[in-house]
Amino acid sequence: MPVAVRGTLARWGRFFGMRGSLPTVLIAFNSVAAQITGHAPAGAQVSIPQLGLHTIADSSGHFVFDSVSDGRWVIASRSPDGVALTLAGVRHGAASVTLVPHAICGDDTTHVATGPRASAALGWRPAQPAPGTLIEMTSAGDSARAIWGRVADEPVLFRRDSGNAFVALAAVPLDVTTVHAALRYRYADGTIVERDTTLGVTAPPPAVVASAAKPEKLHVAAEFSRPATTNTTRRLEGESELARTVGAIALATPPLWHEPFMRPRASRITSGFASGRKFNGTLTSRHTGVDFRGRLGDPVQATNRGVVALVADFYLAGTVVYIVHGAGLVSGYFHLSATPVAIGDTVQRGQIIGRVGQSGRVTGPHLHWIIRYDHTSVDPMGVLSLGWIPKRDYGTCRGPDSSSR
Repeated sequence: MPVAVRGTLARWGRFFGMRGSLPTVLIAFNSVAAQITGHAPAGAQVSIPQLGLHTIADSSGHFVFDSVSDGRWVIASRSPDGVALTLAGVRHGAASVTLVPHAICGDDTTHVATGPRASAALGWRPAQPAPGTLIEMTSAGDSARAIWGRVADEPVLFRRDSGNAFVALAAVPLDVTTVHAALRYRYADGTIVERDTTLGVTAPPPAVVASAAKPEKLHVAAEFSRPATTNTTRRLEGESELARTVGAIALATPPLWHEPFMRPRASRITSGFASGRKFNGTLTSRHTGVDFRGRLGDPVQATNRGVVALVADFYLAGTVVYIVHGAGLVSGYFHLSATPVAIGDTVQRGQIIGRVGQSGRVTGPHLHWIIRYDHTSVDPMGVLSLGWIPKRDYGTCRGPDSSSR
């Protein structure tokens, strides 16, 4: 369940460790310094990645962050009990949060019939994928009790479907010509067999190559073209860390969808996946999502069933919502103007999870939609033709945050 974030009046005396003294106002991101207090598992590592702040919860689980600016900041905790993410809305100098990690729901991957050891060839779909493609892998008729490993240096975990076949997803990164798969098969007698294979990757379409060579020329606010300050760099690194954490949660979560994926908006696509980008003539990058036309306030829908893993305000992406769909899949919705969902919410396919905005580094209102396997971006339009629709219920997940409202 989502976290309860309650604002209170700033207690300046406790903040500065003295009573009756006038405080000195600290400036961070152009806002008054504040204090966040909270509770997490005893000894948990607690951080605000966007601000580069870290602390340890004491033996009673209490923690404090001083010198925090007003705003919406993600609080993360890591402990033997698991990972928890929650959003702290700091207003008027203070906020209080509670993080209670719990185990991600599991599945009976190892529950298979006993019998003679048998192995089966690994099937790939598509047989020769393009860069930035999502791969479906199947191994039917193998008597292994578990299959796991790495594909393109990303972890993969196979799960038994209702047809007793092992199934898993993986991703082909951009700018690669081959994909290496190193898998391990564990059998009932305890034997582990390692099997390696290499998959050829097709050349990217000519239009993608041409777009990367001649990037779109975009104009954004001047602040996004200036050399990054220490605070900005720290914030960008922290937001990358949060995105990686969401990917790790997705890998540990079984598949939660039961229907095909859908577009988050029915409007026209204004910029496709893998196109080149040049901002104000100096900042060049690859576009790792799909942009949809939209006016301020237009609805944005969840592309499929999942759990909201992250709601935050990012420096470049603006207001974001990340949804974990399980089996490694994450969808992200950037530059939003409003977010009616909270961390820990279970959302359904087609549910409104945000509104089109122009927050972050943008040229105007639109939706930027991403799909990632762990932290590898793939063409979001490819997930619309994903053939694997889980044929069984792997359990009900409460999501990465178990705090109460």
